[in-house]
Amino acid sequence: MIDRAQLLSRINSPQRVAVLGAVRSGLAATRLLRRLGVEVFVSDRATGKKAETIAASLDQIGVEYELGEHSNKIFDGTDLIISSPGIDQRSALFEMAKALSIPIWTELELAWRLHPGKTIAITGTNGKSTVTTWIGECFRCAKVPHVVAGNIGTAFSEYVLDLTEAHWAVLEVSSFQLAWIDRFAPEVAVILNLTPDHLDRYNSVEEYYQSKFAIVQNQQSHQALIRNEDDDLVREVFTKANSRIFGFSINHPLERGVWMGQDSIYHRDSEETATPVVNVNQIKLLGRHNLANACAVIAAAACAELPEDSIVEAITTFKGLEHRLQMIPSTDGLQWVNDSKATTPDSARVALLSFPNPVIWLAGGYDKGMDFSPLCKLASKRVKCVIAFGAAGEKVANTFADFAPVHRVGGMRDAMVLAKELATRGDAVLLSPMCASFDEFNDYEDRGRKFVAYVEELQDE
Repeated sequence: MIDRAQLLSRINSPQRVAVLGAVRSGLAATRLLRRLGVEVFVSDRATGKKAETIAASLDQIGVEYELGEHSNKIFDGTDLIISSPGIDQRSALFEMAKALSIPIWTELELAWRLHPGKTIAITGTNGKSTVTTWIGECFRCAKVPHVVAGNIGTAFSEYVLDLTEAHWAVLEVSSFQLAWIDRFAPEVAVILNLTPDHLDRYNSVEEYYQSKFAIVQNQQSHQALIRNEDDDLVREVFTKANSRIFGFSINHPLERGVWMGQDSIYHRDSEETATPVVNVNQIKLLGRHNLANACAVIAAAACAELPEDSIVEAITTFKGLEHRLQMIPSTDGLQWVNDSKATTPDSARVALLSFPNPVIWLAGGYDKGMDFSPLCKLASKRVKCVIAFGAAGEKVANTFADFAPVHRVGGMRDAMVLAKELATRGDAVLLSPMCASFDEFNDYEDRGRKFVAYVEELQDE
């Protein structure tokens, strides 16, 4: 068993670490560092009830902290900073840290350095959570020790000290978690797609695209990159990767990788003969985009050398995730669809393309500075009406006013009440908001859960 000194050497044996942000990943990093006996100072700008909740958690851990501001205490005797993904990397705090030569990592880098086993990391603008969970299902079916963690739910730091060399870590990673990568190099990296996102946090869309490249920047030739060969931007941004490239495609065969043919998904590694893996009709998830996701999952599982029968079992039994084109049971003759995870126009585009008939589209929330107009032509063909809600409701309504009937309401429940009034039996009511949730809800999961609850309430009205 590796002793504490050996573990600390993997993270450069810090004496004092400052953790910026005390929500999920920040608290997990703090607990991990305290288990290793490292002195930790936590700084979070939260106030009010949120600050009270954070203070209770930090008091339980037993660390020094400050709330309501980020002060210069962050730098006092500090030789490592762990930053929350929620803190803008353009912050003056980081300029000061660089001037003082204090390394900056995210919780991802910290936990990965302590992980004794291998790692699969998944990133992209859309589909990360579905693919991450689906790959985890492949490991579960194969009975291979693993954890599913990262941006998807539980922070990697919560698990890492309890893992062995036999464990694989299947990690969903966001661009913000990749912001301060130092040595992070997964055995298998998966890049699903690239479309504009988070323009409130990046100086340009090109900067956002380049942030994703960090997932492969330290990979070597013995490691693998699973790359979407149907995405021109992905091929352009990831063309300089040093790793072995395995493609996936739903449009054409590949010399090395996984692709969809007319009826089946095929796999080929280098000069081998293409092998059919699964019939596309056996995949239970809705939408053509999920066929691409299935290809990415098969490619990643194959690179991890999982048995083919386990891969097939996982591919054919997986039913998807909450808040991703989730069909909600109802008795009113309508199809209520919870796609709360769709926080970008491109993810909403994927949702709209998943239905053969026009839908009542609920869109709005907190605007991340996105351009909605690329969906105008699609809306004119696929949408019965748009119901715009939330802080971005006016922008949504103005964008689509010339392309579909548009209604403007206050919050999401108002949108659902109106949708039920306007719908006829058999219609789909699709929550695919294109926007973040922070104007009305804690996060997209809170928004999705409220959507499900409101559907249930509306059955009695």
